[in-house]
Amino acid sequence: MENNSGFAGTGGNIEIDFFRYTGRFFGLVSNIGYSNIFFSEKAYKSEYDRVLASYGENMVKAGNYHLLKGLLGLILKIPETKNIEVLLVFQAGCAMSIHPSLLVTNSELGVINSVRKDTKWSAMSNTGIKANYWLTEKYGISLNYGLNFTTPGFGDVTSIEQVFSLPVRYQNINVGLVINLK
Repeated sequence: MENNSGFAGTGGNIEIDFFRYTGRFFGLVSNIGYSNIFFSEKAYKSEYDRVLASYGENMVKAGNYHLLKGLLGLILKIPETKNIEVLLVFQAGCAMSIHPSLLVTNSELGVINSVRKDTKWSAMSNTGIKANYWLTEKYGISLNYGLNFTTPGFGDVTSIEQVFSLPVRYQNINVGLVINLK
């Protein structure tokens, strides 16, 4: 088990952005979003199999990670060409992270790891790029890539510190509708 091993899988993401241009090349952005990230029970189990060197049969049961975020930030807009505008987006804010319940049992040893479902708030950042293709003056199609980072501290009754920090880094790719509200 390594510090940055990562047992998250793919998942779903939905976001709503509000952009307000303050000039030709700059603007402000606000974002709310929700992500449901699957926990890779298979990868987690294989680490226990490796560590215990086939001593008994290991079973892993876990839920999914959930993140709800609210961010504010700045936009750097590249001038529109052929109905396409490209935006560089830099945001910061907060996130509510939900760590899933987790239970690991071994046929010889019994319960060897147990983490209860826990919810924590933490600071969050996002850096992204967005491309909007305008179909008309009012409507367009948007393609967005974002890299997100947060580090919530979850409770752990089995450790001396009683808490563990979990670096959560995930990327999302969204395709959506963009509407000009002018």
